[in-house]
Amino acid sequence: CACTTCGAGTEVDPTSAVPQTTCRLCDAGSYAPAGAFCQACPEGTISTSTGADECVPCECGYQPNTGNTQCEPCLAGTYSTAGGVCQTCPESLVATSDGACECVACGAGSEVDTTTLTPQTLCKPCDPGSFSVGEGRCQKCPSGQVATFSGASECVPCGCGAEPDVDSINCVLCGQGTFSVDGGSCQACRDGTIATTDGACECIECGAGTESNPAHTQCSLCPPGTASLLGGFCQDCPTGTVSTADGAETCTVCPSGHEPNALTRATPCVRCAAG
Repeated sequence: CACTTCGAGTEVDPTSAVPQTTCRLCDAGSYAPAGAFCQACPEGTISTSTGADECVPCECGYQPNTGNTQCEPCLAGTYSTAGGVCQTCPESLVATSDGACECVACGAGSEVDTTTLTPQTLCKPCDPGSFSVGEGRCQKCPSGQVATFSGASECVPCGCGAEPDVDSINCVLCGQGTFSVDGGSCQACRDGTIATTDGACECIECGAGTESNPAHTQCSLCPPGTASLLGGFCQDCPTGTVSTADGAETCTVCPSGHEPNALTRATPCVRCAAG
């Protein structure tokens, strides 16, 4: 006579009064091939009843419970593939409901809401002044651009004569004496040019005989003794020349037998002394 093996889904019953005399069914959550001891189901698989000869994988979006006796859904913010276990969504993705097979990116103009009690479960719109293209975090608008509302998928440049405010939410006009091009920032007019109003797209040159004031908001006449060309600044008359009135474009050479006043070039030429 010979001993026989216990069938699939069973094992030798170690609790019987007479050892090696009876077989017993494997518990739910375990399995046994023919002639083997019962063993726990491998990770990601279950057996729902006693006497299992194999375990079956959970479908995607589910994982085995603690006893490997049934599949339970992955919670929002987590996911699983078929036969796997639930894991947290990557940082830039969400699973908004239980039983997710995959995590998804927040749409354009939004990002993962990191303020929720359960992470990776909700998206929130980008704040004004920021944007997203749908993959990753909201980011501040590039220099020279604004987003005036929440949920922007792109930022737009300010027109000429304006620049973004410090939060990149609104465009504000350049002040007098400054200007900007499309998508640029306000900058001071160069010497010899002015911007007399807010919101200038360009500065205009002061005419000959004038120069810009320090604030570049208006042109002032050159005083006697100086002169300027178009778009320049007032300069002292060269040696041997004079300008006797406000707003001179050029300085005048003294005629023969005359010379500039020794004290100032702002008065008429004086006759040379005898000898």
